[in-house]
Amino acid sequence: MRGLRYILAFVWCILWGGTFASQQLALSRFDNYTQKDGLNYNIVQCAYQDAQGYMWFGTSQGLHRFDGYTFHPYKYGSQEGHVRGELVRCIFQDSRRRFWVGTENGGLNIYEPKSETFSAIPLSKNGLAKYSANSVVEDMEGKIWVGTDEGLAFLGEGLLLEYYQFQDSEVGSIPFIKTLTVDKYGRLWIGTGESGVKLFDPSTGDVKTILQDLEVRSICISKDGVVWIGSYDRGVYTVDINDKNNVECKHQTNLPTSGAEASVKAICEDRDGRIWIGTRSGLICYDRESQRYVVNVNDVHNDITLVHNSVIDLFVDNKGDLWVCTRGGISYRNSEKQPFGLIQESKNDNRYLNCEQVYAFLEVLGSKVWVGTESGGINVYDMKSGRFEYITQSNSNLSVNSIKSFARVGNEILVGTYMGGLNVLDINTGNVKRVFRHSETDRTSISSDNVWSICICRNGDVLLGTGSGVEKYNPNNGTFSHMDKLAYNKEVWKIFEDSDKDLWIFTPDEIIIYLTKEERTIVYKERARSIVEKSNSVFYIGSLERGLVEYNKYTGEISTISEKDGLSNNNVQSILEWGDYYIVCTTSGMSRIKKENKEIVNYDENDGLQSRQFHYGAVYVCTDGRVLMGGNAGFNIVDFSDVRVNEFIPPIVLEDVKVFNQDVQADQISIDENTGETCLNLNYDQNMVTFRYSALSYSRADKNRFKYRLVGQSDSWIDAGHENKCTYTNLQPGSYIFEVRGANCDGVWNEKPLKVHLYVKPPFWNTWWFKTLMTLLVVGLVLMYLYHYRSRMILKNKLVLEKQKAEEMEKVEQLKLDFFTNISHELRTPLTLILGPLSKILKDDGVSSESKQMAVLAERNANKLLRLVNQILDFRKIESGSLQAIYKPGDLPALLETVVRAFQTEGEAKGIKISLDVDDAARGRRMLFDSDKIEKIVDNLVSNSMKFTPRGGSINVKLDILSQHTYSEGNISDSYQITVADTGKGMSEEDQKHVFERFYQSNDEKEAGIGTGIGLNLVFDLAKLMDGEVLLNSKKGEGTTFRVVLPLFETSENVAEEETSENKEAADKDDIDPVALSGEDKPVLLIAEDNEELRKFVAIHFESRFTVVEAEDGRIALEKAEEQIPDVVITDLMMPNICGDELCNKLKHDERTSHIPIILLTAVHSKESEIESLKRGADDYITKPFDIEVLDQKVMNMMRLKEKIRSRFKIEMISEPTKVVTQSPDEKFMIRAMKVIEDNLSDADFDIEKFAVEVGVSRMQLYRKMNAITGMTVKEFIRNIRIKRAKQLLEDGAMTVSEVAYNVGFKDIAYFRKCFKQQVGINPSEISKGE
Repeated sequence: MRGLRYILAFVWCILWGGTFASQQLALSRFDNYTQKDGLNYNIVQCAYQDAQGYMWFGTSQGLHRFDGYTFHPYKYGSQEGHVRGELVRCIFQDSRRRFWVGTENGGLNIYEPKSETFSAIPLSKNGLAKYSANSVVEDMEGKIWVGTDEGLAFLGEGLLLEYYQFQDSEVGSIPFIKTLTVDKYGRLWIGTGESGVKLFDPSTGDVKTILQDLEVRSICISKDGVVWIGSYDRGVYTVDINDKNNVECKHQTNLPTSGAEASVKAICEDRDGRIWIGTRSGLICYDRESQRYVVNVNDVHNDITLVHNSVIDLFVDNKGDLWVCTRGGISYRNSEKQPFGLIQESKNDNRYLNCEQVYAFLEVLGSKVWVGTESGGINVYDMKSGRFEYITQSNSNLSVNSIKSFARVGNEILVGTYMGGLNVLDINTGNVKRVFRHSETDRTSISSDNVWSICICRNGDVLLGTGSGVEKYNPNNGTFSHMDKLAYNKEVWKIFEDSDKDLWIFTPDEIIIYLTKEERTIVYKERARSIVEKSNSVFYIGSLERGLVEYNKYTGEISTISEKDGLSNNNVQSILEWGDYYIVCTTSGMSRIKKENKEIVNYDENDGLQSRQFHYGAVYVCTDGRVLMGGNAGFNIVDFSDVRVNEFIPPIVLEDVKVFNQDVQADQISIDENTGETCLNLNYDQNMVTFRYSALSYSRADKNRFKYRLVGQSDSWIDAGHENKCTYTNLQPGSYIFEVRGANCDGVWNEKPLKVHLYVKPPFWNTWWFKTLMTLLVVGLVLMYLYHYRSRMILKNKLVLEKQKAEEMEKVEQLKLDFFTNISHELRTPLTLILGPLSKILKDDGVSSESKQMAVLAERNANKLLRLVNQILDFRKIESGSLQAIYKPGDLPALLETVVRAFQTEGEAKGIKISLDVDDAARGRRMLFDSDKIEKIVDNLVSNSMKFTPRGGSINVKLDILSQHTYSEGNISDSYQITVADTGKGMSEEDQKHVFERFYQSNDEKEAGIGTGIGLNLVFDLAKLMDGEVLLNSKKGEGTTFRVVLPLFETSENVAEEETSENKEAADKDDIDPVALSGEDKPVLLIAEDNEELRKFVAIHFESRFTVVEAEDGRIALEKAEEQIPDVVITDLMMPNICGDELCNKLKHDERTSHIPIILLTAVHSKESEIESLKRGADDYITKPFDIEVLDQKVMNMMRLKEKIRSRFKIEMISEPTKVVTQSPDEKFMIRAMKVIEDNLSDADFDIEKFAVEVGVSRMQLYRKMNAITGMTVKEFIRNIRIKRAKQLLEDGAMTVSEVAYNVGFKDIAYFRKCFKQQVGINPSEISKGE
């Protein structure tokens, strides 16, 4: 059945098409929207336009709103805020701007614009039970009526829907209501699914039956007072209601809707009074004035036809355009597009072109147009029937199918082709009469098979523009004349004769103008293919590069209309004059230019053109004024008198506002109830706002234009072009008004801008209340300041006095500390001179026992003084923050035993028992600790106990291991505890509070005149330095216990094994006296010390084994070292002029002295100072006071080390002089020395003087340096190098013994043999076989 409907509609179009065309009633062209354009479903049930101008569409699967750009879908379902019901039956907005949506099984829904949500309207008797709302209308009293499947309902109080109870008992209810319409009398026309049409008057309650026993889906009342009724299977009925009492129905049998195919589902009237009837077989347009119809149906080959034949609903918008809802999508009939008829290509269908590429037109016999195509030959189009006939190479004698030009000469049509020459066809039959082709052997033949242009001159001459120049064709005898003087052998694109009968010859490079009267030519350089005459001397030329060029052929003056003036493109293919306009076809659309003011309107494929690309020559004006324009996709038939400007003023709407690309919160946006304008309130940090807006003109919506501005920032309008959104960034706090204007596709502007009031709140610190609060606060603070100023000044003066006192006391303390520190440094050297001789006396067996006892007493007290000096220095380091804990593995019990043993002799003398207890857990334990600081802690604690323990008392030192000890600061760790407990006087509670304070002395100490007040303070600081703590427990008269708790750090190293290994290594050292090994001469010892007594003391000790050189400061020491090259240097750290560190650095960086070992003596007792000195190059470091025997042993160790270095140089460097790896300055010196010898190896006169000069040192320095490094004299060193080289040469076997001897610098062969055997152990002849 459906196929039969399409066939009948198609036959109907054929039968009526010609008649309709003559009455200017043509098929419509449509813009179609489907799922690919954003619809979620193609079956569209209804359409509506709201008061703002939005188009709404109800589909079988939901509701959409359309703004010309996008379809916005609304969610449906039972959830709150969604449309209740899936299939939308009707959409309506009442006079109060309430928006209603009726759905199947979902009933009536009301829309909330602010939140864009829906609420379902319940039936009063059934609540939210399922029902279908098929139609909604508002009567003249403002009452809302709803047609449902169960009958007629109305909206009552509280937005509750109630069914109407008819008074007429015979009527009862009217079920299955499909449509409702209100007439000018306020009556309801009710179309039903079974009962026909009812007429209901709400004011009286009367009901009349108009039609019965049929299904009515649509009722429309036209402006002239006629009711149009569409039945589902009986076609269309009409009722003239200009007489209120008339209810006579007329069946419109003259429409093509009779019989079984008369399925009418929608009827509407457009603004021109035409009636549109939607059926299941297409869309009928009925012109009541002409009584003519045209049926629009879908054509699968033509995408501008109806999207689907089954029409469900029709709607005419506020502009007058028609929207067609079908089962295949939406068809939109744009009024401005209708004048643009379009003929496209479709194979095997004579309603269409057989080739879409069109290049030429010619109208013949009134209504027929010959169309030249690229590959389809000639398509003859009958504009009355809309049918084509085709003249092609296959069905006629046409030479080729590529047609480029036409011209009529009498009853013949001249056809110019590409590669086919000139064809002559009969105008009546279309038969090919003659074909003229180029022949290389016939000079009278046409010059080229490419005929681009044919020009019929006013005198009857026929001129052809060919691929090889201009040809003059004689149609009477079929001969050609070559016009060589015009564009000889050039390709000619076009020939044009102007009103002066001058000829314009267009070639690929230029235009040649032949002035016939003057018989001369003018050459105008322009690439063009089209021309139109504006006046006798001025012409418009279609340039391929510069747009439209206005050219004066006599003066040469030119001006242009180009893209910058609004032209669609600068590549112009064709120009045509039409009335008050010029029609300019380009490669990017068509431009219509008004002659009067050069106003330009551009058109493209969205306006109905075949495409943007037009072809040269493919423009033609028919006798009826219609224009044909061909290009890439067929051709247009346009009556420019019907081309109307879109005068619709588009409403401007705000689509959405985003802040930082996020939706604005609901509480920040509102609508002003008085003005209806949007108000937006933003926080100060929401300063990036994007507005999106639309101009609700659906005719070519992509060409709508916009201007906007932000009043408060700028009053200037910004032209946004076609862009429908804008963004503002970095908005400062304040009030603004965003305004946007819109224009439709033809530039008609809505001068009333859309306004959005925008307020960006200032940050709270910029608000008036905050500024006021701050002002009051400042004033209050000032008053408070003034109020308290006097008391503060008094207090300040008091504090200044107290501060001055504190500073003075601190200065006194600092002076005291500085004094102690300086004295301590000064005491170290005298202590050395005291302890050194005492040590010698104690070791001398010749000294009497009484003298030794006195010496022991002196040594003990000197050591006490030394400990006190060290305490003061440590105290100063703690103050400056330079003292650090240095942990090394060791035997803590052994250390404590050593410290305790040192006190036991003194204790015995005082009658005090001093003992040491070590916990078994601590014995043999591998621990890391700072031995120096532990020793000082125990030393001070035991010394303190000795002061206050009476004769007969005891002091016990104990070492314990504590597991997971909790410190006062809260941290927990394994620890070790050193306890010093005595049975002395004990302390008072007051003393215990201050005992660890600096310089604190108890009354007992003050009375006894003992103590300094820094010992226990030092203990406390040293324990804290090592992350430990000191605990005190004391009772007056019972004794005192100090407990020092320190974190336990263990190591995997075996301390006992390490010490045993070191001792064994020391025992295994070479017992040979290094001084004796250094040669017959005594080694030289340089002593640099500013204290003369100490210097003399050290010198006396070493003078028996060394030649001692003394220096009283660093500068003198440096000079003597460079002169003497000593074997060992002993220097003080602190000296005038140059200190010991600097002296060490200079000696180690001087190649002459870099080998000399250096021992530093210093009173500075710190690890930091020791490390820094060693970095400077010192070989060892001894603090004052020192044991002279320790110094002696260190010097001897260095001499032994020196002997080992000499041996290595003897074995490695001398025995293998070319295989030395440079590592130190001494080795670098030896490398250079060996190179000097090897460079002078054959020089027998090479002596020590030359050697010293080459090396860069004095003779004496060379001797001492060489002896210090190698243990040899210079001569021995040179001789050994020569002998080793001689051995290598002899082993090579290339020279005799004599030659080798001379080559290594020996003059005497016998002496060479002697030296060689002495060093190598064999005669040279035993190696060489060549002598």
